[in-house]
Amino acid sequence: MKLNDKFLYPLFSVPLYHANVSGYINDVIDFDNLPLEEFSTATQYNSIVSINQNILTVDKFSNIRSIIESVMEEYVYDKLNISKNVKLKLICSWMLIGSPGSKTYRHSHTNSLFSGIFYIKSEKESGDIIFSADSSRMTFASPTINPNVENFNIYNSLNWKISPKTNDIIIFPSHLLHEVTENKSNTNRCAIAFNYFLTGNISDKITQVLEI
Repeated sequence: MKLNDKFLYPLFSVPLYHANVSGYINDVIDFDNLPLEEFSTATQYNSIVSINQNILTVDKFSNIRSIIESVMEEYVYDKLNISKNVKLKLICSWMLIGSPGSKTYRHSHTNSLFSGIFYIKSEKESGDIIFSADSSRMTFASPTINPNVENFNIYNSLNWKISPKTNDIIIFPSHLLHEVTENKSNTNRCAIAFNYFLTGNISDKITQVLEI
């Protein structure tokens, strides 16, 4: 049997963007002299988080903010093709440092539309980020039926792992569940997390009109 014009459509996907920013050199934190007075203990094990939850508004982070917003615009306007009449608005941002042994438990960001992470420092075995499908979400099968799979791919996986490197940036819809596995290296992992919303005429569809 011969099949012509074959297509497999990844319908109704949750787009995850992953890139590496070449040329960026850390100019925001000295890991040999951590300013601990600017951090508090995080809810995650062996981690500290910046007290400032709008860290990208600080002048010394302007270069990183410029990088993040450039990638955010590519994701939102070029990849998702959202109208350019709708503007991106930074909601919050913070720095998280995970010591050896640290991990982040599964969660989502319910206060925003798009979220992301920029890795200032992420060495080998310092922790993978794992994205998961919600247990109630229909994927390639019903949540109550989980067929055995011989080879996992983007069509049949309920979890997806990324091993981030220094200068990696990851952007995703905020409702996507994610967690970070244990930092098994002997060095700190450092990242800036951020949340964005949209403002303007979000939708003009009948019964779905929304302007913020």
